[in-house]
Amino acid sequence: MLLILAGITISLVFGPNGVVKKAQEAKENTKIEQVREQLELAKGPEYIEGNGKYNPDSYFQRIEDEGIINDKEKDVIDKGDGTYEVTTSEGYIFIITLVPSKDNVEDIQIEYEGKTDGPRIRELTVTNRTTSSISVEVETANAEGATYTYYYKKDGEKEWIKSGESKEGTYTFNGLEANVIYNIKVVVEKDGKTAEKETSTITGELPEGAVQFSPVEWENGQASTVITTTETGYTLQYQIGGIEESGWTNTTSGTTIENLQHGITVYGRLFDGTNGSKNASIDVKDEIKPNATISLSGTTAETTGSVTATVTFTDNESGLNITGSKWVYNTNSGAIGENESSYANSFTNNNNPQTITLNTGTAGIYYLHVLTVDNAGNKKETISGAITVKQGLVADGSYNESKGVNTPNLGKGMTPIKWIGSSWVDTTESDPDWYDYSTKKWANAKTSDGSYWVWIPRYAYSITNGYHSSTAGTIEIEFMKGLTNETSTGRTTFQNASGAGNWNIHPAFNYGETVSGIWVAKFEASSVQGNTGNESGDNVTTKTLQIKPGVQSWLNIQIGNAYTVCLNYNKTLNSHMMKNDEWGATAYLSKSKYGKDSEIAKNNSPFYAGGRENSYIINGTQSTTGNVWGVYDMSGGAEEYVAAYINNGHSALTNFGLSLLNGDSKTKNMYSKASTDNNANNYNQNRLVYGDAIYETSANGVSSNGSWYGDDSHFIYGEGPFLGRGRGGYNDDFAGIFSFGSYTGGDGSYLSFRPVLIVL
Repeated sequence: MLLILAGITISLVFGPNGVVKKAQEAKENTKIEQVREQLELAKGPEYIEGNGKYNPDSYFQRIEDEGIINDKEKDVIDKGDGTYEVTTSEGYIFIITLVPSKDNVEDIQIEYEGKTDGPRIRELTVTNRTTSSISVEVETANAEGATYTYYYKKDGEKEWIKSGESKEGTYTFNGLEANVIYNIKVVVEKDGKTAEKETSTITGELPEGAVQFSPVEWENGQASTVITTTETGYTLQYQIGGIEESGWTNTTSGTTIENLQHGITVYGRLFDGTNGSKNASIDVKDEIKPNATISLSGTTAETTGSVTATVTFTDNESGLNITGSKWVYNTNSGAIGENESSYANSFTNNNNPQTITLNTGTAGIYYLHVLTVDNAGNKKETISGAITVKQGLVADGSYNESKGVNTPNLGKGMTPIKWIGSSWVDTTESDPDWYDYSTKKWANAKTSDGSYWVWIPRYAYSITNGYHSSTAGTIEIEFMKGLTNETSTGRTTFQNASGAGNWNIHPAFNYGETVSGIWVAKFEASSVQGNTGNESGDNVTTKTLQIKPGVQSWLNIQIGNAYTVCLNYNKTLNSHMMKNDEWGATAYLSKSKYGKDSEIAKNNSPFYAGGRENSYIINGTQSTTGNVWGVYDMSGGAEEYVAAYINNGHSALTNFGLSLLNGDSKTKNMYSKASTDNNANNYNQNRLVYGDAIYETSANGVSSNGSWYGDDSHFIYGEGPFLGRGRGGYNDDFAGIFSFGSYTGGDGSYLSFRPVLIVL
């Protein structure tokens, strides 16, 4: 009985419904109510401060400040529906509901939810990310001695992958892919109870564009490039020719990658131990053209001879393809391009240098064009210097045996004309009355625009008396046979030098090649539009050149503009401004038995080509022949610029004659400057020049009457570097065909010019 009574007593005291249990529950309930009351009391100040509204953030901060919760960021969980799970410092869980809504909080309702008796996860934080790893830290409560199990999966995948477990709240996931979103989960287990939490983050991205290659450099047929990066913490790698994961070579920034060939690609990347960055690459290309130099055994040859060309090739990159290179020999002085079809000949072996024998049966100026090709397909054209092929002592068919002169060479659009009665009429080349130099009837022709021209056949001359004096002497003329070096008398020996009694082939009959004659403008130049007389440097692009009598000469034009006007007049007929040696050729022929052979009457009108009155033209006293068949305005009229200057560096050269200075050498005469730049010294400096009616037909270069017939003789110098001929006809006693003067090249109301045509 006593035992039964004892058992009943124990049960009443310690059983599930015993006194002790009830006392414990009563104490716990009291504590819960105390906490609830603290939560309720905290509402009051918030209500007052909010004027009848509640600010949840302020409320949670207040209960943290009052010690009811430890950390509002961790102990307050927003469920997103206007309710919050709040865990107090003692581990009690209350549900806070915002009434009526989260956006309009008029009340905060507090309900007890329970007490945590297992581990709690307050925060799962990502502490570090790399391209291949994610580190996390877990903050817990009631988790002493707990086990942490860590899981991950790619975003969008279903199955979690266990990464590892630990007794620590920190963990690093390794071996991850770069730039990928991962979901991270941690499960905390203690005494058979668990808590878990998830988060997501993205792994780092390997730097893009962080690997660079320097431009390819070539040396001795091999290329190299330098690989660099400014990034740290990664391994720099490269491979050549392709991409295989096992083919990467580790290196360091600044490494030179050598022994590369044309067509190879080099790749580079950064590697983090798991992932490689996007590949950088450089294509090894030979973009440098090969080169060739051409050495000629000579620059002249007869039509029956030859010239040897030695071609030496160089290429320090992909290497030469000599058998793929080509060459052609022709009269083109300019580039013909890099199209292989333009080159008729190939090299048959890989010898370097190559030797080519060049010959032709036709006189002319020729050039060797070499197209060099390398193994990368680069091409380059190289052009040799000019090779002048001269005709042997055989007449070329242009010489008229019966008339003893070269047949006038008519170009496109030119019509022969002859004088009948009182006017010029069209004729034919076969007309025997077209010309007769033995009777001083020089050949005349018209171009399609109605301009007049006179034929000066190629000849040799000798000044038999009056050489280098002011007294008019004697000039003997022998016409040349075509392009040969034989005269009509059979003469084949020439001194070709200034000197009394020397026989010289006149130098005016060379325009980059030997020509059978030249067409000289019959009158001074004029303009279709007329001459305003007050323009400073006529606009050469808006006026049209013509050669006609009885019209106002083209005045007020700078020498450079006159030079350009003449070049542009008729490019097919090689129009150009009259050179000084061409003036000399006309003057010497005039002074021979084939011309007037006496002083030419002056054109006393400085502004009119051929004189103001038609009678001057008809009677021919102002002509180089003394009749209508010759050239006019070479004595008096306007003084004429010729395409000649002294290269003394004076600013006038570029101020007024830049186009002339830059012109082709065959279109001008250039005189050399003495050590002291003045009339006399420059005159003597050029004493060896022949055929130009300067030194040979004057006593000095510094007087008003030092030339034949007392004509003016002032040689070019200093600020007057350009040459003028004929002197003005305005009552000038020193005007004449042998007159020469020094001018700045600027425009003037008394200065004109005349063109010349050459038919090639």
